[in-house]
Amino acid sequence: MTSQKANINPALLTFSRERIGYDISTIAGKLRVKEESWVQWENGEKKPTLNQLVSIAKLLDRTPAFFYLNQLPEEEKPLSEFRTVNNKE
Repeated sequence: MTSQKANINPALLTFSRERIGYDISTIAGKLRVKEESWVQWENGEKKPTLNQLVSIAKLLDRTPAFFYLNQLPEEEKPLSEFRTVNNKE
């Protein structure tokens, strides 16, 4: 039996990953998927399963419903931590 695929907006994967500061290898490692799979999800070539979407949402500090939006949200860039040097990440 195959798992149901989540018909999400792939641009929101890229947006959320970059917003939290993960590169592709980091997020793929945390999800235990191949980097190639993540790239295909971001490019819209393939879709993650619903279970994978729940895991993605937790890692990227979003709700699963967020990834079904039609367009990117208008969010201000988060403030940097106070424990930085010269206000750099």
